Amino acid sequence: WVMFFRDVKHWSQMILIGGLVFVYLFSIRRLPLDTPDLRSLISFLNVGTAGFVIAALGLRFTFPSVSLEGKAWWIIRCAPLDLSRVMRQKFAFSVVPTLIVALVLGLMTNFILDADRFTSWLSLGALLSVAFVLCAMGVGFGAVFPRFNVENIHQIESSMGGFVYMAASLFYIGLTLALLAWPMKMHFFGRFGRPAWDWRLVAASAAAWLLLNAVATVVPWTLGRRALEDHEE
Repeated sequence: WVMFFRDVKHWSQMILIGGLVFVYLFSIRRLPLDTPDLRSLISFLNVGTAGFVIAALGLRFTFPSVSLEGKAWWIIRCAPLDLSRVMRQKFAFSVVPTLIVALVLGLMTNFILDADRFTSWLSLGALLSVAFVLCAMGVGFGAVFPRFNVENIHQIESSMGGFVYMAASLFYIGLTLALLAWPMKMHFFGRFGRPAWDWRLVAASAAAWLLLNAVATVVPWTLGRRALEDHEE
């Protein structure tokens, strides 16, 4: 953290992130939403749009974290350090600010839209889970596609690995929305006075969502660790 804040180039990036969050929330505030149900629906869909913002931030900060070791990577390989520990440290450095951004986007969006309690809790929990998993995916895919010899960080972001990370992130976000759409559908039917709650379907949706998060976290992480172990300069 000390080295991060001592680097002046990161200050402007932090300001840009703050501006991005402000513009995002201002755009939500200006949406022409007249009914409570429509506001709640937008609050749920915010998981997808805010998830895309978090994925884009991950492409800039989390995905290149392994490659940014650069030519000093051989020092880490020579040190008595387990590569899993190195990846965990990269993850710990990225996950805290990412969760803060997700928390701000989720809380402020629900407040601005005045979404109902069920939708607010569901969307906030889903967004925090998305932020956590995307951080793990960023470190994992960054380890699968390391580039220690580049001179500019943008070469890392625009590489094939960056494309794979963003494609996997968007696929994961889309599946998250699809799985959570079932309880949201039953919730809206209940608001309209229709008996729609099927707890077996809710349990199946929750189990599928937990499985999705586990796979999206473990698979890139495991592949990344193995790729670093097999990497040769």
